[in-house]
Amino acid sequence: MMPVTRSPGSDTGTIVTDMPQGYGTRARTTLTVVVVLILTTLAAAGVDTAVAARAERRLSQHAAEVGELTSPPEAYIGGFPYAISALTGSYTRVSVSALDQPLPGFGFASVGVDALGLDTRTMTANVLRRSVRLDAVALAQLLNLPDLDITNPYDISPAGGGVSEARLTATLPGTTTASTAVVTLRLVDGAFVMRPSEVEPASGAGVDDVIKALSYELDTLTLPLGGPADMVQLSGGSIYFSRDVVNAAVDVDDLVP
Repeated sequence: MMPVTRSPGSDTGTIVTDMPQGYGTRARTTLTVVVVLILTTLAAAGVDTAVAARAERRLSQHAAEVGELTSPPEAYIGGFPYAISALTGSYTRVSVSALDQPLPGFGFASVGVDALGLDTRTMTANVLRRSVRLDAVALAQLLNLPDLDITNPYDISPAGGGVSEARLTATLPGTTTASTAVVTLRLVDGAFVMRPSEVEPASGAGVDDVIKALSYELDTLTLPLGGPADMVQLSGGSIYFSRDVVNAAVDVDDLVP
């Protein structure tokens, strides 16, 4: 606390501080410097974000052209500040994803590619991951069940995490109400195998009818993953397939989903 004295000759006294001469000026100067530094940092961050956004747009345009996508994909370049990542060539993550793309034999699907730990000096990534999402519409086409619905059997909230089971609900041919089954999602020697483990048949449908209608197998080599899937799960109301390549050589066309 700053020491004070009272000046003589006054009932109330005049408060006199032992504040060093020029203290107020130095305080104002310090405050000004702090404000300038904050504003400079914010301005630099804004410029950095704008440059990163422009790079993401270029990557999106390239992917749309090379991949002949029906709509511009979403591109994300991770690494902040972007300028440092660009100078060092080191990015935590570079992702490109496209929704509702035509996929022969499947109708429409969402596709994506992620380069994790990308180094543009050596053109390598710690992990190169390709993914495909089949939603209820795509699976309904595969199973020929137009009103098929897919949900998480344990957590129906949108934030529910990935699980290796799904609850399918659909009206089977010859019935008027929906049957339900919990199905397991498995990969067996590169093939996707979906089998009911719990069945709730509707009136007019037998257990075997539901099992037959809601069973499915798929060679994952037919998916645009660059090889057989090594992971499958239900995520966000879609069946999510992915394939990881570790310590992968990468060029810009590998970032096309």
